[in-house]
Amino acid sequence: MSAQENAGRVRNGYDAFNRGDMATLSDLIAEEVVWHLPGRSPLADDYDGRDATFGYFSQLAALSDGTVRANLESIVAEGDTVVARQTNTATRGTRQLNDKACLVFEMRNGHVVEVREYHYDQYAMDEFWS
Repeated sequence: MSAQENAGRVRNGYDAFNRGDMATLSDLIAEEVVWHLPGRSPLADDYDGRDATFGYFSQLAALSDGTVRANLESIVAEGDTVVARQTNTATRGTRQLNDKACLVFEMRNGHVVEVREYHYDQYAMDEFWS
């Protein structure tokens, strides 16, 4: 796929994530995906495989009572690499998350095979999910 086609698929993935559309996400995310979440929160880990990655997504939804959103701000693609800049929002009790982040998606044949998250304020991210 072209870089622009990859970017379009990732853009559609953001919409699907925010709607909880697992069928669309299953079509986008490869079974062998590895999703890297840095930090020291209980969620920080390398999620190996689609099931583990979807388990991570489920934890985000459960811990935020379904309020977590990944708000895409911009996307840049070159070859099989797509970089997305986003703001994550969520609520946990009285706490609010407003986290700016970049995610780097590695694609193969139009499917996400690896993701690395980079958060502007990793300490705030860890504190919110802890």
